[in-house]
Amino acid sequence: MKTVRRLLETSRSPTGRVPAETRREVVSVAARAHESGMEYQAIAEALGLDEGALYRLRWRERSKDSTQTRRRRTRGLVAVRVAPKVVSETLVVHGPLGLRVEGLTLDDLAALLRRLS
Repeated sequence: MKTVRRLLETSRSPTGRVPAETRREVVSVAARAHESGMEYQAIAEALGLDEGALYRLRWRERSKDSTQTRRRRTRGLVAVRVAPKVVSETLVVHGPLGLRVEGLTLDDLAALLRRLS
């Protein structure tokens, strides 16, 4: 834990950014410490970080991993089928608090709005 703390103190940029390899090391050490029963607040204190900063480092590392996974899955061409446009003579009105009125024609909607105003 002390080694990672020193690494954090020496590797930050002048703006305070943590390099990717340091971030991975911090997140890895924090995960192992948490698995062994340490709370994140204690881990953050041991690393010389604010607890929120530790959560952000963990989030950035997790979101980066999921983005790379998503990119790997979507490479290449994917076959798609374009559905024909559906023309409807009726409207659906969404109101406040989940109110939903379906099956109105344009004239019905105009009449409803006149009555409500």
